[in-house]
Amino acid sequence: METRPLVVAHRGGAREAPENTLAAFAHAVACGADGVEIDVRLSADGVAVVFHDDDLGRFDRSAARVDATGARELVRLDLGARRRRFRGERIPTLGEALAVVAPLALVNLELKPAGDADRLAAAVAAELMGSSLAPRVVVTSFAPRALSALAALRPDLALGRALETPPTDDGWLAWPVVSLSLALARAGYAARARAAGRRVLVWTENDPRRLAGWRRLGVAAVITDRPARLVAARAATAPRAGG
Repeated sequence: METRPLVVAHRGGAREAPENTLAAFAHAVACGADGVEIDVRLSADGVAVVFHDDDLGRFDRSAARVDATGARELVRLDLGARRRRFRGERIPTLGEALAVVAPLALVNLELKPAGDADRLAAAVAAELMGSSLAPRVVVTSFAPRALSALAALRPDLALGRALETPPTDDGWLAWPVVSLSLALARAGYAARARAAGRRVLVWTENDPRRLAGWRRLGVAAVITDRPARLVAARAATAPRAGG
């Protein structure tokens, strides 16, 4: 029986390991998270890489754009330089990340096109070709064009609209999955999506005390920067067998 809500490590658990790194994804697996959220972009040479921002500014003084930088150059950036135990952690390719998170029940890929949504969709579709992970993958994006492009290539994948601010129409409910910011989820959009039969992901929830409320609402997954903390809290409140 599925436990709701699933605990999904945001970028691998951004407060517990350097975000979107292989170390973070390995941490998500090791701490017992049910799933992981991974940001996907294209390098200048068309490689699907795992990185959140448009540019490298938070990690590199050059602030070069990811889509203007080749994959070989991107992987030289040390994402763990500020945390001694994680020094040497690099920007992974999507393929490398998927290999680490293969044991998890849910893999949420968030597509972040920087203009060429079709190329990004094609790269992700190719990466998932023949993968046993595909039935456990949920692909979300703030860019409907990227979702539509991927749907044309892989209609078997679960696809969903990500929202951070109130939508101007009901088009977001056309997708089977909806990924909502905490503010929107609390403002009634999670309830609306559930009433429409949609699968709801909520981000970024770091307070374990709210898990019960999300479960009562029928939220499928809570995306968190603190997966170890939420997993531990859930275990502590789970009913004991025979109790």
